Amino acid sequence: MKKYMILLPALILAMAAGAGAMTINGGAAWFNPSGVEGSGGVLFSLGAGQRVDQMVMANVQIDFMNKKFTKEITTDSVTTSTVSTTTRLVAYEHSVKYFPITAGVVITLPVGIFINPYVEGRVGFGIANVSYSYNESLYTIAESEQPESGIYSGFGWRIGAGGRLKLGSRSALTAGVSYNGNTCSRSAGNDMFTDLKMSGIGLGAALELSGF
Repeated sequence: MKKYMILLPALILAMAAGAGAMTINGGAAWFNPSGVEGSGGVLFSLGAGQRVDQMVMANVQIDFMNKKFTKEITTDSVTTSTVSTTTRLVAYEHSVKYFPITAGVVITLPVGIFINPYVEGRVGFGIANVSYSYNESLYTIAESEQPESGIYSGFGWRIGAGGRLKLGSRSALTAGVSYNGNTCSRSAGNDMFTDLKMSGIGLGAALELSGF
């Protein structure tokens, strides 16, 4: 089933290749995946597609997010009559790099005067790289509490909706909300797998340029 979900938007994009001008889009969204600590991070996006007509566009998009966590420990503070200084040491650093690649269909509804609503549905594949390092002389973390560093991957999907504001004859600004459903996994050996939940809600905006 997943195989056909990926082939369908690719087939639509191929069929649309000769139907209209190419459109490229670039933007950013505030994305908060459930499996990553904190309040989320910025997900940058870059995509390209072909319009079947004024309503339907087939699109392929790649996104990138790098979420970092750093814990610092104050080791020394000095205060004089004119200045106060503090010495800080990094106890540990934790990074999650996320690369989802999706393909799908964006449908713009011609029902607005200045802003037209749109809906989108996408399927694809997500890759996440988890890295973790800490200063053993400053911070002690039990092995069972350390995250599993390495590459996680898995199939996913995305749905979204928002508004499209036409700026000129070949440009538009879009803004909307989306939900990214993606569980990335890595093998832990002996038929065991470790999952990283990269599902979550995104709020963002993008610029569209058409006619290429």
